[in-house]
Amino acid sequence: MFYYFLFILFAVSITAVAQDQTSETKFPIGAFIGYDAGQGVLDSYDSLALNTVVWHADAGTEDFLEKYDVMAFNLNSTDWINHYATASYSKWESEENQTDTFKLGVKHILSDGTIVGQVATWKNKLCWSSQGLTGPQDSLVYGPHYFQAKIYRRVYPQIVNPIEFTARFRMALDYDPQEANPNDPVCKIKVMYRYFYWDKNNSANNHYVDTIFLEKTLVISDFPQNGNFKDFGFDNQTYTYDVELFPPKETGRYSTDLLQPDTNIVFSDWFPATGIQYCVDWLGNSSTGTLYVDYAEVYDNDGWNEYILNPQRVKDSIQAYTLSYSDWDNIKFWYAHDEPRSIDDFIPIRTVDSLVRSVGGAPLITHFWEVNVNKNGDPIYQHFYNAVQPEKLMLNAYPFHLDTSEIGGLGSLVIKFQQSHELQPGFFYVPQAFGRVNLQGQVWGWYLPDSSELKSITMLALAFGSKGIMFSDYYTYWYNSNGGGYLQAIVDSLGIPSELWHVIHNNLAPRLKSKLGKTLLSLNYTGNYINIKYDEGFPPKGTSNNYDYLILNCLDHHYHLHTGFLEKTEQSENKHFFLCNLRSDAITNARLTISNKTNYENVSFINIEGGIDTTIAYGSSITYEESMLPGEGKLYKVSPVVKFGGRLIYSETTSGTQTLHDVMTIDNNTTLTINGTYNCEADIIIKNGNIV
Repeated sequence: MFYYFLFILFAVSITAVAQDQTSETKFPIGAFIGYDAGQGVLDSYDSLALNTVVWHADAGTEDFLEKYDVMAFNLNSTDWINHYATASYSKWESEENQTDTFKLGVKHILSDGTIVGQVATWKNKLCWSSQGLTGPQDSLVYGPHYFQAKIYRRVYPQIVNPIEFTARFRMALDYDPQEANPNDPVCKIKVMYRYFYWDKNNSANNHYVDTIFLEKTLVISDFPQNGNFKDFGFDNQTYTYDVELFPPKETGRYSTDLLQPDTNIVFSDWFPATGIQYCVDWLGNSSTGTLYVDYAEVYDNDGWNEYILNPQRVKDSIQAYTLSYSDWDNIKFWYAHDEPRSIDDFIPIRTVDSLVRSVGGAPLITHFWEVNVNKNGDPIYQHFYNAVQPEKLMLNAYPFHLDTSEIGGLGSLVIKFQQSHELQPGFFYVPQAFGRVNLQGQVWGWYLPDSSELKSITMLALAFGSKGIMFSDYYTYWYNSNGGGYLQAIVDSLGIPSELWHVIHNNLAPRLKSKLGKTLLSLNYTGNYINIKYDEGFPPKGTSNNYDYLILNCLDHHYHLHTGFLEKTEQSENKHFFLCNLRSDAITNARLTISNKTNYENVSFINIEGGIDTTIAYGSSITYEESMLPGEGKLYKVSPVVKFGGRLIYSETTSGTQTLHDVMTIDNNTTLTINGTYNCEADIIIKNGNIV
């Protein structure tokens, strides 16, 4: 029987509470569609029944897109959002004093540890100064030593050109015009580039190679007499990288097999103490005056130079473009910059995002790939997040590669997902749904995962609290690099499904669009997990097999199990865990021991999607064996019955004010005793018991 009641007996009350009628949220699940998708591809996408799509938004695609939430990935040079978000800009404040020469940052330190110059304030600006120097001295300012992209990474068709960089310094000189010789040298400004020559076979050959891209000597007459700051450049000269020496793959790691037959020789500007530097050498003496260096900045000459010269015109272009889509209510994000890889990429994304949102446009989004990479001695992922502060963090991590190292293989995902959660809980993930083959049918780099592999990485992301899944890529297409070949994907070029399409259609999409996805949206990953792996003949790997209320075991000879712990939003006692079988080639039989470590007589243990539904008595444990299909993931709930629903099979007494949030069944001749106020947001079903 269903009881809807309000009764008062002395200080005891039960109150039925109306639940808020809010608009239904949905778990975002979609895929990246290439520009030239044919009708067969689009029909297959509609049949897949996803709710989100990453595609270009224009008059030709509007009818198709109206059914979906959209990440607009426009592919033309009149998309001013993408054009300026893919520009380059960085600003390096000179007062930074990085004393570790193998870390990224502005430096003033000599090899013996001596600091050259001093921090000072001039004209209300915090600067680095030549104070304390009595004669010429190199290295007043140098660094920051960081990797720069070599070519533009834009999505609209264009000739791939090297980036032309403009660098300039903002400086001031405090001097006496009556006593100073206007021709006396003050400083030399330089743009320097360093890479590491790495001989894998003979470390004795390893060394740094330094190149001066630009330099200029400044004299006293170049500076304003009133001591004001001025921008100093290189007489309209720009610098570019030699893309023959450094083939422009944007990754920063280059083999020099174009120059030498020995491919064990590598040039790299990813290593600590390599990359670009903006340097100021002091050439004066005690009578020259005091030099104040505010900052150095660098920008490209096909985008951010326009913002430097005419910021209002650039703002107007971006905002007018945004407003031209004001009636597209389904654009949830503008895709900003595909896989940004240099620190120079970050400020443009953030600036354009702010301009777009200021006129009511959707936030910018991109997917970041170098998640567990240290570039130039620092974690590049952290730099990206701090600088961009994206509305939604989205990462891609593609583990199905011929190189199965811990850096890029399946085992690396645990670290990458944990880092992503620590930056932004509820991150989006882009699972690998592609492989590359050359004209001979050989795998080149990444191989196409099977359905269980795709499922396993998707489930693992959910165990870390991911709240959005965007598969890459959707349809097969031709690529030109490395002699050409095909990128295989979820469907072929005509839209004919692969097994990946079927696992999304039959398993992942319907589950994430129904109870599993809706429940996950209401949960927060706690940051805690169990990850255990064992292969016969090798030592076990991973964490301890227990945490809080769960002990996880497996008696199979080979297994890899992962469990992420989650809690209901604002309900810390409403605990959940997500169990994944990361073996994509075998069923795994997991043995779960779940304990009631609470002060409640009844703790529910439920599989959210059906299966186990039982109750654990106070101070007791149960052991449950779950057969996990390859790549499978399952979400379980472990929570007090009188608060979060389930089967009340042991008599229990409430006290004070409590609230029932989900359906509770009273069974097994059980009595629920109410002491205080009991607010009911859900039904109470009495099958074989009573309430007093």
